[in-house]
Amino acid sequence: MRRAIPLSLALLTGFVCAAPAMSNQAPESELSRIQAEYRDETVRARRLRADADAAKTELAQLERRLASLRADEQTGDRQIDDQRARLQQLTEREAELVTDLARERGAQGRLLSALQMMSRRPPPPLLVPADKAIDTVRAVSPSISPRRSPCSLSVVSSRSEDRTARRRMRMISA
Repeated sequence: MRRAIPLSLALLTGFVCAAPAMSNQAPESELSRIQAEYRDETVRARRLRADADAAKTELAQLERRLASLRADEQTGDRQIDDQRARLQQLTEREAELVTDLARERGAQGRLLSALQMMSRRPPPPLLVPADKAIDTVRAVSPSISPRRSPCSLSVVSSRSEDRTARRRMRMISA
């Protein structure tokens, strides 16, 4: 048994010493295969890095586009809100105008009915002076109020100026 231990040690030592010698004898094809795998993995890693960089660039572009679209959306929302407010103002103004129109229609209807009554039964011409005819119509229909617009004011003022001028002419000629 003592002989077996040194023999097994010798064999074991021989295998251990022979292993590096066998590995040195490893085919160069194994080394070239590993180098090829390394080169392939390096190329693949570069390609993946390039793809990652391209994805980052695309992501940045998409984020900029998204920010632009959000700004456009906010601008559109502001425009819609402004248009709604303007539409509300116009609706209120329309309601006021419709009310005013109805009121004016009523006044014009009363005036027309008064004029029709006067045309059926006109007052005697001697009792109504020409410049007081509108007062006569107002007497028949008291709801008719005089309108004052810039145009009518200028007509009224020119009539009073004409009267004043006529009075002066009478005084001068007398």
